[in-house]
Amino acid sequence: MYEERIVLLRADSFDDAVKRAEKEAKEYYRDLDGCRYVGYVNVFHICDEKIGDGTEIFSSMQRSDLISKAYLEQHYPDEPDDCEAVGERHRWHNSDHQHSACYHCKVVQEGRLGR
Repeated sequence: MYEERIVLLRADSFDDAVKRAEKEAKEYYRDLDGCRYVGYVNVFHICDEKIGDGTEIFSSMQRSDLISKAYLEQHYPDEPDDCEAVGERHRWHNSDHQHSACYHCKVVQEGRLGR
């Protein structure tokens, strides 16, 4: 299982952005059970002077011979109702002060299971 994240960081240069993104990624995965940083970040310059409604914060174009439905199924599969039902294990995060939710499926349970 791989997680791709988009994180907004202010930086003075691309090198600074890469350093800040790598630091943020390492700090993020450190608190997640069974996760590790795979060593890849991608930075994207935001051209707008102010960030607001409609500001593009990331764009990626991929060439593929797949038709639209097959492309979406391959790169953005539906999340299962329950990870354990498809042979995976839950990766918990604390969704609020009373519940934990799995990052990869629709299961929510009472209690703080994210640590």
